[in-house]
Amino acid sequence: MHPVFFQNVIAQGPLQQGVYHFPFVEPLLRRTENLLNSPFEKTLSLDVDLRLQAHKLGNLFTLLDRVEIAMVATELDNSKDRQLYGMPMFNNGMIAYKKTRKTLSLFEAMLQSYRNNVALNGTEEQKRLNASDQRAMAPHFSPAVNRFQLDYAILGDHWNWRGGNKGRTPAEPLIINHHPDLRNDTWGQLEMLENQIAKSGNKDLSDYIRQARIKILNAANRGKV
Repeated sequence: MHPVFFQNVIAQGPLQQGVYHFPFVEPLLRRTENLLNSPFEKTLSLDVDLRLQAHKLGNLFTLLDRVEIAMVATELDNSKDRQLYGMPMFNNGMIAYKKTRKTLSLFEAMLQSYRNNVALNGTEEQKRLNASDQRAMAPHFSPAVNRFQLDYAILGDHWNWRGGNKGRTPAEPLIINHHPDLRNDTWGQLEMLENQIAKSGNKDLSDYIRQARIKILNAANRGKV
């Protein structure tokens, strides 16, 4: 990785253990807060467990000259959240957006919904759905809902490939590979990166990477999709 990357990483504080029913809730809450706090006019928010397969990301920022937000929709055959929710929703693993009054209003509403949802009781399945940040976004913004009248683009699944039924392939060459099978490989690579950074003496960043590894492992164990 380029040294400039490390100069721009902000290590957040340690996670609070045992506060929420699922361990991935607090990292997702923080990620939602970070959508509001991005210092950039245009932001590409990415999950840590994906692969950038092609150098076409600049196309997203050009697209943001015409729209305020761009995402990929979930599918029934690649999203547990979509199956439990029963209605269309977007996958939050890749969000390209421009900072506008309407996008900030969306993220504020999403954050409040998420905080409300994770406080609810219910069956294990209901708790699992309420722990989803995608569930928190869906009542405000989805392929079927546009509460804040955003100018948006629904991208092809090659922009956030999650797999699907056996034999299904993306219509175009992958740009972002977000297949769940990548998680174990990502975890191992982050472990090596953590060790390298620790040897360099940057404890804050090595601790941050360790938290990312824990998030991926917990997500895989809990079936977060």
